Amino acid sequence: MYEVKSAAAVEAATGANEIIRQFNKMRRYFYKDESRYKPSTTSFELVFIVEKETVEHVAENITLYQVSDDQKLCKCVMDSSMHQESVFLRNLDGGINEMPVQVNYSKRSGPEVVDGSTWKQNLENVSTEGSYGSVIEILEELGY
Repeated sequence: MYEVKSAAAVEAATGANEIIRQFNKMRRYFYKDESRYKPSTTSFELVFIVEKETVEHVAENITLYQVSDDQKLCKCVMDSSMHQESVFLRNLDGGINEMPVQVNYSKRSGPEVVDGSTWKQNLENVSTEGSYGSVIEILEELGY
């Protein structure tokens, strides 16, 4: 399941907390309906379209999105290895097969990300292609 946010959605929201609340509600209640089929694997993604406004928003609220990413709210799949809940940035032009930028990826592979500068540094260590390159470019434009 995808919760997709564009620049317009970010502007319309009162802040990161509202966006996170919407995503958490979707994760927590999507499979609560008994008539809904419960699959053997699930994936919930909060996806920000790679745009200057969305990258800036995520950079300014990176620690909130990391905490949200750590919370596993859907309890519908018994085997936790078959379940994923993450916050990503994706290019629209890259297609679904292009590797998305995972907000919490750096937490597992590099120094702690506390702001846009450390996030950019970690992203550069992963890749400069596709969505990663687009996010890095925007972060540079924003002065990170």
